[in-house]
Amino acid sequence: MSLPLLRSICLCLAVSAVSSLQAQDLQYSLLEFMPTWVNPSLTGAYEGTARIGGVYRDQQVQNLSENTYQTPGFYIDAPLVMLGKKAWLGVGGTLISDKAGFGELNATYAQASASYHRILSQGRGSRTVFSAGLMGGILNRSADLSSNQIILQEEQEVSIGGGGFSQGGGLERAGNFSSMGINIGFGASLARQIDKERNFRIGVSARHLIPSDIALVVSGQKVTRAPTITIQGAYRQLLNDKYLIEPTVFLQTTEVANRATTAQVQGMFGMYMGEDSDKLIKFGLGARLPARFVYPMVGFEFKDFKVAASFDINANGLQTNTDSFQQGFEIGVQYIIKIYKEPKVDRVILCPQI
Repeated sequence: MSLPLLRSICLCLAVSAVSSLQAQDLQYSLLEFMPTWVNPSLTGAYEGTARIGGVYRDQQVQNLSENTYQTPGFYIDAPLVMLGKKAWLGVGGTLISDKAGFGELNATYAQASASYHRILSQGRGSRTVFSAGLMGGILNRSADLSSNQIILQEEQEVSIGGGGFSQGGGLERAGNFSSMGINIGFGASLARQIDKERNFRIGVSARHLIPSDIALVVSGQKVTRAPTITIQGAYRQLLNDKYLIEPTVFLQTTEVANRATTAQVQGMFGMYMGEDSDKLIKFGLGARLPARFVYPMVGFEFKDFKVAASFDINANGLQTNTDSFQQGFEIGVQYIIKIYKEPKVDRVILCPQI
């Protein structure tokens, strides 16, 4: 087999992988830095005035020299109003741009979310909170279709997750090179503060519940983003005054031609620094299945500020071949703003004889 033909085959396989991945939802390694994207019920699920943060992800695909994916994400949310002493409402917004190098294929998510939180039980050192949330927004899909390097999902065979057409297929690509659909989802979660040393949260969410046509070719057939269901779980425990552990699990399934299910498990080990214990440094390791990627993580927390980074490593046994090395780098930042009003106390004049 000639070298040019071998390169062409590798390129076609890589493009097909990119296109099929675009049919699924993106998945960050640093999940805690995009809570409103993971589950809308996490909107406003914290103590503070407002919370801002985001993640930047840069990823390369095997056999390609260019950075195939750049995925910045940003969010802001706040607990809006208290409903009595045991419930409150939260609101937030999320913006994500998932850009592929091939033909500048881009999926932009812009969504707003609202949530309801209810304290089910509360003791001296424990508390249980149920949360439910809704999200709604738009998904805009665009590309430079003058590029012959890109093969869209709707131009692929059904066997590889496409719309049932052969590659190229003689179809007319849309002239505006963009399409827009509605993205609706919901989520629910349960958080439990067991005691001062232990707490956990479990949740389930779904998105793309209303099919919207986001095709970029004129074919008479709709191309929709399949519904995605995720299940999340996180646990945190202080081992003593200095050390803690944080295991996390994330499961995501998407109904495509070949049912796509991915799992993500990770664990962090933290150590407090300083006499006031307001500085926390964390190290951890995660794994993404069935792709068999592992990603070391490092993070730092100072009061209400958090920052972390991760780096994907191919664990398929092919990492010795530099041409097949796939890598992804992420950095996440989060800050909780706390603005509390000074309590207004009525002046009281005490009698000096008392």
